[in-house]
Amino acid sequence: MGTGTPHFDYRAHGAFLGLQINHKRKDLIYSIIEGIIFALKDSFVSISKPQIRKIFLSGGATRFPIWPKLVSAIFNLPVFVFQNADSSTIGAFLLGARRLGIIKDFDTIINGLIPEDPFLPQINNSQIYEKKFSKYRHFSNFIREYSTYDKDFLEYI
Repeated sequence: MGTGTPHFDYRAHGAFLGLQINHKRKDLIYSIIEGIIFALKDSFVSISKPQIRKIFLSGGATRFPIWPKLVSAIFNLPVFVFQNADSSTIGAFLLGARRLGIIKDFDTIINGLIPEDPFLPQINNSQIYEKKFSKYRHFSNFIREYSTYDKDFLEYI
């Protein structure tokens, strides 16, 4: 399946590191969610020092509270979740309506769509996830480097 931004390696593999006999299915699912968000953060930090101070989430995954909580902890930013899962459709409509002159400014409309209560990062969690993100980057580089060879990358450990 591979990976996209910022690495663009269609041959990349994934791995569960530190997996033990006592881990349950929910631990693996949690790890997958963390990995997805770490990959997003990897893209985020690859941009030259973005000046982003808050994150807006929409879509199906936002129906599960674990997503915005983890995004907030991993990015160490407040996360606002749109209640309407079709916010990209609304955004496309707003852009078109603005271009056609139907609406004059976005501020009035957008302010009505912005959720009031964000998910805020907890200092302890953010520090833990910063360490985990550093490990994620280290091991994802390792796995990406060795998984592209013909031999099994585990031979190199």
